[in-house]
Amino acid sequence: MPVIEMPDGQLVNFPEDTPKEEILALIDQVEASISAEEAPIEPEVVEKKSEEYVPKPYVDDGEDNFFTDLYKGFVSGAVNTGEVGALGVSTILEEEAENATRNRIKSLADSVRPEGGDVDDWAYKIAAGIGSVAGIALPAAAAAALAPSAAAATVVGTGVAGLLGLATASGEASERAREANASVEDRVSAAAIYNPYVAAAGALEALPVGRFLKSVNVPVLSDLVEKFGPEFTGAAMNRVQRAAATGGVEAAQEMTSEILQNLNEKYGYNPDRTWYGGTGESGAVGGTTGAIIQLATDALLGGKKFGKGRDRSKPKELEEAFEATDEGTIVETDAETTAEDQIFTEEDAPLGEQETLDTTEVVSEEASNRRSSSSRDSSRNYASGSCDR
Repeated sequence: MPVIEMPDGQLVNFPEDTPKEEILALIDQVEASISAEEAPIEPEVVEKKSEEYVPKPYVDDGEDNFFTDLYKGFVSGAVNTGEVGALGVSTILEEEAENATRNRIKSLADSVRPEGGDVDDWAYKIAAGIGSVAGIALPAAAAAALAPSAAAATVVGTGVAGLLGLATASGEASERAREANASVEDRVSAAAIYNPYVAAAGALEALPVGRFLKSVNVPVLSDLVEKFGPEFTGAAMNRVQRAAATGGVEAAQEMTSEILQNLNEKYGYNPDRTWYGGTGESGAVGGTTGAIIQLATDALLGGKKFGKGRDRSKPKELEEAFEATDEGTIVETDAETTAEDQIFTEEDAPLGEQETLDTTEVVSEEASNRRSSSSRDSSRNYASGSCDR
């Protein structure tokens, strides 16, 4: 009976008829076992992730009132829009870089956002809605102001408002996915700017800004609003109608944006999400916000728009559509023509006529010409009737 020493030092007795291959296989097995035991244990590599930023807890000190809620709601709405838009831009980064950037963005926003305020109060919510519109309008107006011409300002302002709206929609989609504990792949897909839900929701964000900024041209919204109501009504009633129209369109816009985000979540990573969730409050806040902005625009700017650009709005205000002459004659004028447009300055007047014309004289002359024309027409009609007889 052969005795074989194994690689580990043990002696093994094999029967006389043991095949050589079986002995060699056992020796290889023992050697492999020894090699495995002697191999160094490599430490497990654990991917280091950035710690998620924890926002400051909400503290209600009981000292807030209606006016502080308005102020804090407005500022918070503007800050929230900038924060979510920045988070949307950060989604283009790699996961680790995005998390680090996200923490810095949220920390900065927390340091600027006012503390306190009754976030459940409607005054706070509506003020926040107006602030969110300002969060897009102010950067768009600032960018348009740097443009060399009115046409360029319109292009720049509309482009900036559209890009900010797209970034905001992307950021909201990303944050929703995080709250639902979606996978990284699902979150990236949900927040992608080529996602049709995100693209549509982003385009809708620029709509309310186009109601009061010249540099943001959204003709669809203006046409919808102007088609509500009669051609000419009393000034006060006209303003109420325009505010109601804008509020209705803005409510529909907010509800549509909410539905698009819900559908993005439902068909992306959370099948239990309802398509109509949150639309009621979004519509109420959006509608009230739109009506207030329209009323303020009509009251402060007379229905015109603010900033640099081409004003394509045609408000139908009675006091702007007509001017009374000193003789009591009503003369219809262009709604966009102002008193300043009817006065030649010394630089604009032809040589030899560098006198400032009085607006009353211009309107009176026009009224006189119209009366003369009307008299001539009446004379012709009378003469024609006499000839016929």
